[in-house]
Amino acid sequence: MDFLGIGLPELLLIMVVAFIVVGPHRLPQTAVQIARVVKSLRRYAAAVTADLRGELDELTKEYEEVKGELKQLRASVNETTAAVTTEAERVISEGRQALPRQTIVETTSEPPPTNAPPGDTAPAP
Repeated sequence: MDFLGIGLPELLLIMVVAFIVVGPHRLPQTAVQIARVVKSLRRYAAAVTADLRGELDELTKEYEEVKGELKQLRASVNETTAAVTTEAERVISEGRQALPRQTIVETTSEPPPTNAPPGDTAPAP
């Protein structure tokens, strides 16, 4: 028997000290009062525990609702993104097919000549 680290010898010592301090006439009344206090503390602890469990259950339900809403939002965003990506790829493909293929050939790295006639270096007035 071990209650809160108090064994049988300690319990007997507490009872003897209580018997000496309180006296034999008031000891039963004091024991009843202590029992009432312990009972009310247990009720209070049970009520607080029930309240905390109720709040925790409510918070858990709200969390699950928000989690479900976020899953739906994620799915909606993924669907929209996939649709936009597919449409963009289709438009790009159509654009590539519509444009004629042109080959760019680079012949020199010098800048192109200006359109000035030969021998005319002065600007016109």
